[in-house]
Amino acid sequence: MTGPEEFDFGWQAVKMAGNLALVVAILFAGLYALKRWGKWMRQTGPGAWIEVQAQHPLGPKHTLLVVKVEERRMLIGISPQGVHLLADLSGAAPGASGPTDDSPADAPR
Repeated sequence: MTGPEEFDFGWQAVKMAGNLALVVAILFAGLYALKRWGKWMRQTGPGAWIEVQAQHPLGPKHTLLVVKVEERRMLIGISPQGVHLLADLSGAAPGASGPTDDSPADAPR
């Protein structure tokens, strides 16, 4: 009767290192593909339905954005508390187009 088969630690270590290298190579290939073709999949430019037109940091975690969604322009505030619509910039500002019916210029004299 022969003894139990010897376990070859050297060969098992080589196989384990090879498998680990294969998994790491697959992860790096996936990351490369995502970086390379991920930008292509995300549509930007004049045909995009949402576009960040301006960005201004106010501090480490606070930012103002001017965002265009289809034909609307909006001022967005981003903070740790969330994302907030600050103003709709699509239309003219109130009073910017001239006197209104309630203005003193139209009042009887």
